[in-house]
Amino acid sequence: MIAQILDGTFQNSILRLILAFAVITALYYVTPKKGRLYFLFGANILFYLLCDWRMFVILAAETVWTFLCGRFITREKNRKGWFIAGIVPIALALFGFKYFNFFAESINSVLRAFGIGASEMTLNLLIPLGISYYTFRMISYLADVYKLKYEHETNLISYAVYVSFFAHIISGPIERYDRFKDSVSAGLIYKSDLAQKGFQRILLGLFMKVVIANRLAGYVGAVFGSPGTHPSLALWLAAFFYSVQLYCDFAGYSEIAIGFSNLLGFDTIENFRRPYLSMNIRDFWSRWHISLSTWLRNYIYIPLGGNRCSKLRRAFNVMVTFLVCGMWHGAGWNFIFWGGYHGVLNILTPREQEKKKRGFFYRLFSTLLTFILVMFGWIFFGSSSLGASFSYIKQMFAGLSFDINSILYSIMPFTNDNTCAAFFLTVCLFILILLIFELFEDNRKKPQKSIAISIWQVFFLSSIVLFGVFGASSFIYANF
Repeated sequence: MIAQILDGTFQNSILRLILAFAVITALYYVTPKKGRLYFLFGANILFYLLCDWRMFVILAAETVWTFLCGRFITREKNRKGWFIAGIVPIALALFGFKYFNFFAESINSVLRAFGIGASEMTLNLLIPLGISYYTFRMISYLADVYKLKYEHETNLISYAVYVSFFAHIISGPIERYDRFKDSVSAGLIYKSDLAQKGFQRILLGLFMKVVIANRLAGYVGAVFGSPGTHPSLALWLAAFFYSVQLYCDFAGYSEIAIGFSNLLGFDTIENFRRPYLSMNIRDFWSRWHISLSTWLRNYIYIPLGGNRCSKLRRAFNVMVTFLVCGMWHGAGWNFIFWGGYHGVLNILTPREQEKKKRGFFYRLFSTLLTFILVMFGWIFFGSSSLGASFSYIKQMFAGLSFDINSILYSIMPFTNDNTCAAFFLTVCLFILILLIFELFEDNRKKPQKSIAISIWQVFFLSSIVLFGVFGASSFIYANF
């Protein structure tokens, strides 16, 4: 890492990201207070133009249109019409860019199965970066203005910064406009407590990403890429490690993005709260990708009727919500099945009428069972298709053994040489340390003392410098 910084070769996304955040933070605070919002507006434009000017044009058009619709919604006449006019075009844009080819290919497959000659209907479409995230932000803004939860925004620059904030556009979180506006109204100034918390979160996020997620990426990619060439035990290990990798990659980026927002004076919504310590699937979804699950609850589940209806209708509402969740993550039947899988698990999870204190072994069993159920769900994320997912799961149970050869050839994909055992143990040690940290965070009742904070900060920073894998690995959720 140090050598890469000194010789100026920033050839991977992590170093470029941190360097960009550092430069922007420095320039942000040398900019006069009244000009900081405009500085962020310019930074967002530059970010998109550097990615692809066509992405910028699409984002700019949707931003201006929804801003205007938001203003017209507050008028007494035809409020619903302007709300629909704002929602429909951006929803169609999301469908067209992200899902048109998927549905076109699916229709072609069905027609061919019935012996009907089908012409090629797919298009060579650009998928705008972050379109799933900023579309949901726009929808939440229009819906909240329509429901009179707050006044429409009169400053196009402020609204544009909210929609296109580059730190959040890649992998979220999906912030609601009122929280963003509160931070702007409070003044874009340096807040020492918030900045200190932001620095801590950036260190934690980097530790999760470069020390754990990147270190697991090679193993997971090798096993998921060709599961038939590895023993069943390796498939179990890869499913476990992929669950950890996905969490550390996504939550790690969220920590970095939220930490950077804190450095700029924005108090941002939490996106993860130790999800693998959940005791059931409902608890998991109150801890995993909190901004998305909150969005789905507020703008799909509750408008459908929520739980204030019959059990059958509630089950329908849950399934629709999770199917949308699955489709949001990707254009593929494996993602749709994953959404339905979690929907079924959510429906089957008993609704406890009162909170009861449970014993240690009950909590441990419930947590392990929940993790295993979630882990099997992630296989549909890591596999290339729905068929490949079922094939992978089938092979996990075919010929499973724990003899020395199975163990050896299950850890070999880490390095493919005699250092694989050391690499395996190192990874497991860092995962264990992260678990200890999360247990400590989850169980502490009193505010953390500064000495404990300092110890964790020193450990995370030392681990990043000494053990960080700064390859060209991108963020997994940037693809969804």
